[in-house]
Amino acid sequence: MAVKSEFKKIAVIGIGMIGGSIAMAVRKKIPEAEITGIDTDSRSLSYALKNKFIHKGMKPSISNYKLLSDCSIIVIAGPVNMIAETAVSVLPYLSDKTILTDTGSVKEKIVREIEKKCGKKSRFIGSHPLAGVENSGITAASNTIIEGKKVIITPSAGTPSGILAATKKFWSAIGMKPVVTSPEEHDTLLAVTSHLPHVLAYLLMNTISSTKRQSIDPLTFAGSGFKDFTRIAKSDPELWAQIVLANREQVLDAISKFEKNLSELRRAIKKSDAGFIKHEFRKARELRKKIK
Repeated sequence: MAVKSEFKKIAVIGIGMIGGSIAMAVRKKIPEAEITGIDTDSRSLSYALKNKFIHKGMKPSISNYKLLSDCSIIVIAGPVNMIAETAVSVLPYLSDKTILTDTGSVKEKIVREIEKKCGKKSRFIGSHPLAGVENSGITAASNTIIEGKKVIITPSAGTPSGILAATKKFWSAIGMKPVVTSPEEHDTLLAVTSHLPHVLAYLLMNTISSTKRQSIDPLTFAGSGFKDFTRIAKSDPELWAQIVLANREQVLDAISKFEKNLSELRRAIKKSDAGFIKHEFRKARELRKKIK
């Protein structure tokens, strides 16, 4: 349901799957808002304009960033390795009422880079919508992608309380459920709930490809469980390489924990230790049941 909102002008930098989905949600939930889309890809801008995701489209440039000074909120929805650079370019031209946030899957590195160049009390506050699909690009965008999903907001020590409150209000207004935590905790948790699962999905596919083939392709026997597990292996490899490297220490720690568990299970299988195997499987099953 559309509601009256304080967010009159909104800009989205990066009109891909998640940026396009956010723009669509704004059109639906805050119909009076004027939406500007910024992207390096002319085709993405044309598609977004044609399908009425945005009202105006432009390429990224200092002159165009200056035009965003009166926006209520600006969302950077680009690759993680470009977010800090983009934020540093945009922040000098914002009014003291404009909020700058992002959608990146890694937080601490981005926040620290921005604070280093713009100070700890800039108008940037990190966000990470826990939403998306394995397909990329503007054609994969849909307002249903973010509807009802959680969004993690990561204020740092210097973030003014008013910016946090307004950011929560924005995400709530377009149908998301805000959760607040620190950039550091975000990266620790996402390493095990998102980054490691992507690593494992890619590696499982590579394991299949290295399996000795007889007369039948092993993928012929891929059932629904295999398809569910490896769905995210269809995600953009370039994007995910950036993510795991940006969160390198936390991802390495998650891999080490996984390796330990895998090593223990391997020993149990080698020893035919059914008791240990069933115990581990039951423990995992009960934990999985807690996910709603």
